[in-house]
Amino acid sequence: MNNFFRFVMFPLAGLIFLVSSCAKMDDLYKGTENQESTLFEEDVVLPEAFNWESSKAVDVRIAVDDNYDGRYFYRVELYDGDPKSASSNLLGAGVAKSGQDYVDKIMVPTALTYVYVKQTSPVGIAAISMIDVTNTKAVVVNKATSAGRANKMFATTLASSTASGSGSTMMLAATSTPSVTVPADAIELHDNSLYVTNFWNQPEVKTFVIKAGTTLTHPFYLNSGRSGIKVYVEGTWESDAIVIGSGNGIYVMSEGSLKANQIDIPSGGHLSNYGTAIIEELTTQSPGTIVRNEGSMTVQVGKITNASAVEALCHTRFEKLMANGANFRVFDGALLSLGNVGYESPYIENTTFNLESSAILDITEKGIFGYGNKIIGAGTAKSLARLKKVDLRTAQGGIQWHAITYSGNLEVACSDHISNGQSGEYYILASPAAMVAYDQSTVEIAATECNAGGNNDAGAGTDPDDQTTPEVSLGTYSYAFEDNWPSFGDYDMNDFVVDMDITKFQNTENKVTKVQLKSKLRSVGAAKRLAAAIQLDGVASNNVKGVTYSNSSIVGTNFNLSSNGTESGQTYAVVPITSDAHQAFGQSDVKFISTKNGEVSPVELTITVEFNTPLANFTYENLNVFIINFMQNKGGRNEVHLAGYKATDKINSSLVQAEVNSGLLFSTTQPFKSKKGYPWAIAVPVSFDYPLEAKNIKDVFPNFKNWAISGGEEHQDWYIK
Repeated sequence: MNNFFRFVMFPLAGLIFLVSSCAKMDDLYKGTENQESTLFEEDVVLPEAFNWESSKAVDVRIAVDDNYDGRYFYRVELYDGDPKSASSNLLGAGVAKSGQDYVDKIMVPTALTYVYVKQTSPVGIAAISMIDVTNTKAVVVNKATSAGRANKMFATTLASSTASGSGSTMMLAATSTPSVTVPADAIELHDNSLYVTNFWNQPEVKTFVIKAGTTLTHPFYLNSGRSGIKVYVEGTWESDAIVIGSGNGIYVMSEGSLKANQIDIPSGGHLSNYGTAIIEELTTQSPGTIVRNEGSMTVQVGKITNASAVEALCHTRFEKLMANGANFRVFDGALLSLGNVGYESPYIENTTFNLESSAILDITEKGIFGYGNKIIGAGTAKSLARLKKVDLRTAQGGIQWHAITYSGNLEVACSDHISNGQSGEYYILASPAAMVAYDQSTVEIAATECNAGGNNDAGAGTDPDDQTTPEVSLGTYSYAFEDNWPSFGDYDMNDFVVDMDITKFQNTENKVTKVQLKSKLRSVGAAKRLAAAIQLDGVASNNVKGVTYSNSSIVGTNFNLSSNGTESGQTYAVVPITSDAHQAFGQSDVKFISTKNGEVSPVELTITVEFNTPLANFTYENLNVFIINFMQNKGGRNEVHLAGYKATDKINSSLVQAEVNSGLLFSTTQPFKSKKGYPWAIAVPVSFDYPLEAKNIKDVFPNFKNWAISGGEEHQDWYIK
């Protein structure tokens, strides 16, 4: 039959008048009342370009770090939240390898700051990173520079004993020649030296040495107000307490050793170790203070504050560490090993760890971080932060937002880490930095005297296999409609509400071969007959191989469908959801459904669409969901679409032109916005908690108005209560 559908309850002849729950509907040939909208009481005109989007399309291209020369596929998944959280939604997925990047288009909420990228290698190791998607419509992730993969024999041999590093505090021999030498005129210090027993009455001498074979057990004043004093330790210095004043320094030479119960550097002092240093408590308190280790240093308790710097050129160990505003630098191939980090409030705050190529930061017990910390891979080859347990806490005991930013050429190996919240970031994992499981680090760092066994690639000895993503299930979007187009309604946005879920099926080129559109009809707040359908924008009708409907009874028999299951006479594929929304709920009359007291169980329908030629991508941007509030007639039909979307070929174009001429509609190319920019339909990237009957959306969602007036720039998550 020629009509799109016929309502059995209504006669086919003549023009039909339907009673609305919200406003009067006039004769289609006369046009509609040019009434004022009740969306905003005051005279508000919205930004012209605003189309009421709560999501946006982002093009992505991701290159994987392929260690298998393109022989196997990696799986790439994109999420709107931390993949470790069950509340996160999949945005897209596919496969990639050397020579075949993962290329896709995804839809992200406009409120979203970061997309999480999860890459699973051919040996099943998952690495997670984050990409900032604010103010962008395209992101590219290039391959990070790695430290390289050893051959399997070498990696397997090391894995038996040092797969995760020893975390040992054993003393290691110095690995570098000291960059300082002992001046020839240095004054010798020993327990009987006058400079030790009677420092204040001696001439002003600034250079001292503890000779090899000599043990100094007395204190020596390095905080007397005099600057430029240097003590070189070739032998052994054992002391209860040492205070290093501004401009003064201690240099432990390669054969020397320093053992102290307490070392305090309050203002710009210097401690360099090329030999062995064992310190019970080390405190630094000011800018210009530098603690540099090129030998082996063990500190039981470290308190590093106020822009003090710790430079680890060789194995440096803190059993306990507190830091605030400190700077740690771990040089190429070195290890900074920490036990309990931030062991008491205010924890570690505003502290930076810079890791150079093949450097390791190892937290062997637990790290508690407060606000503003950074762990940065600063080298051309990957560095490693191997973290046994990470907690992020405020001084009051809550979870701290933006506690750590991981960035640069860095792999974070951690299995016990607080997950990010759905509405904010406790930590940031800025790509190319990525996180893997604690025992699945992929960074190959050869063992040296300065890194306690280095680090192995946990997957190097495992047989690889292709990762696949044939089925990709995306999150839920809700579509909510006012039914009176082209007249206005009461803006309770519940006249028809449907949830949509996309599952797409892909080949190994990440092309989409078919989709399943899972519809959940949730409300009908209209006293008129409504139909609903989906136009698949960009999908030609003749590219549809076939359509199947899981619940054909609600689809009805009144759609004029082609042999492939799409509506006939359409350029783009149109698939019906229901020919009568009330009857879909088993309702014979036109009563309100799930908009007043109580809810009726939703009605579900799965539409499966198979394509002749696979599509490059398929997202919610392709779903042009619409309702029909008036039957087909000789002029066409009334369709209600989202602002910014096009009508189908069967729209009543004469009516559109008439209402544009009357000053009600925005334009013939934008017929689903009013002249002031108001919509008749919205879509949100969640299952929408829609308003009840006659409750204006701006009153139910306090941030809705400011979101609209700002053109979508403010309160972008307005729909979350």
